[in-house]
Amino acid sequence: MTIKKRHLIAAAYLYMVLPILIFFLTWLKIPLALLFTGVLLCGFFMTLKSYGCNFDDIYISLQNILKIVVVVFLFVYLSGQGGFFFQYHDNHWRNAVYRDLIQFDWPVIYPETGNALVYYIMHWIFPAYLSKLFSLTGESTFWIARILLFAWTYLGVLIVIILLVNYFGSGKSGNINIILAVFMGWSGINVLGGIIYNALGLTDFSLNTYLWWTNFSLDNQPYAYMYRSNMDQLASTYNQTIAPWIAAILFLDSRKISDFAFLGLCVLPYAPLPFLGLFMILVIYAIPELLQKGKKHEYKEIFKSIFSFQNVSALTILVVFFFYFKCNVAYAAGEKLSGSILYVPLSQYGVFRIFTLLLFYVLFFGAYALLIYKHYCKNYLFKIVVGLLIIIPFFRIGVLADFCWNVSVVPYFILMIFVMEYLIYYSDIKNCITKQMLGLCMCLTLSYLNPISQVAFGMKIALQEKTVLLMTDNVKTFSNKDVYDVNVEYTYNFLTPDPDKQIFYKYFAK
Repeated sequence: MTIKKRHLIAAAYLYMVLPILIFFLTWLKIPLALLFTGVLLCGFFMTLKSYGCNFDDIYISLQNILKIVVVVFLFVYLSGQGGFFFQYHDNHWRNAVYRDLIQFDWPVIYPETGNALVYYIMHWIFPAYLSKLFSLTGESTFWIARILLFAWTYLGVLIVIILLVNYFGSGKSGNINIILAVFMGWSGINVLGGIIYNALGLTDFSLNTYLWWTNFSLDNQPYAYMYRSNMDQLASTYNQTIAPWIAAILFLDSRKISDFAFLGLCVLPYAPLPFLGLFMILVIYAIPELLQKGKKHEYKEIFKSIFSFQNVSALTILVVFFFYFKCNVAYAAGEKLSGSILYVPLSQYGVFRIFTLLLFYVLFFGAYALLIYKHYCKNYLFKIVVGLLIIIPFFRIGVLADFCWNVSVVPYFILMIFVMEYLIYYSDIKNCITKQMLGLCMCLTLSYLNPISQVAFGMKIALQEKTVLLMTDNVKTFSNKDVYDVNVEYTYNFLTPDPDKQIFYKYFAK
């Protein structure tokens, strides 16, 4: 089967851009909607036109296509998408967001309370729009809307895998097997940390993903360091996952500064914290090229790269979603903080915290990085990624460790791609099995315990409940919730009171 690369790249960008365009046309005043939609569409086509790659076709056998389709389907299904298998706790709120997007007019302002829905809703926009289009607005038809959401998520992950096949330049079976195997199992080596910290009595460790081994506090100071596995990303924060994954691969495939702002800002509406991780990579990566041009006095080229039409067109996204997200009152959850951006004060870095942090480094990403270091030690992007993974745990936004968990999405995913590349590179060299390859295989084997245990836990619940339809759905709707509802946790993450006083609803929203 032949997949034209230009079609693949267009599909990847369209997957991110289409929901943003729908948001513009359905949430904004008509003049602004038409203006911003037109500008962003032009930026989209300019990005495709300037895409820096050779548009060779990708050849994949039908057998390998079938393998990808089936494996990705199982992976997405077992992550609980659509509620057709076991779902984790976070989905109580996410299912409520999706239901409300279908059942209420856009922009969503609840008649009962006057509160507005303000959240990272972009992943739900397209399936919710289709659900509204086909009048799937009742509870009796919500299961069809869930199928549409499953299909949209599934399509996104398929695009991710095909993009990876394209990035490595070959659709042969060996490469695809490595891509699928590493992608499904990518995670930290939790079992070793769990054994140590269970022995110390600090955590009742279970391989179940929500009981990761750093999930404890000492002396009223949190630890909770974690970089999410790919399975956990889809299971817990799928709405903030697929767009950053796609953007990471598109960046690797065409590293043109003239596309950076457009690419990065396409991620912002889906996931502000993962956007921050991607943004730091793009900026740091661009610095040497810009400095080199500066030394040559190529200031016109610098200006054209930074202020290309596609980059400027993406300011439509920045303006709209800056004011939209600014409506959210979740910042109030951080009022108890001292105002410091540090996760814990530097004075708290005693011997035990330093030991825990170093062990976290080794088990979540350091072992992989060390094993491939010799091959990538001169690779600038590799240094950026590892450097960010080292410094991210020192910072915070809000009460929990979301900064660590979510800003790491893109650098952690790119590190995974480096590991894939290393394995593919050496698998192409006959009779070359190195200690590093054996070490990577051992680490990846241990990392598989995380997604396997996650699936096994879901199967256990399914057997207990005698059904696989295990959607977590206690919240139902935000239409009857107060912003600080004491009966429902985290409602402030999703609602804003008095939207008519907010700039977005005054001047942008229809």
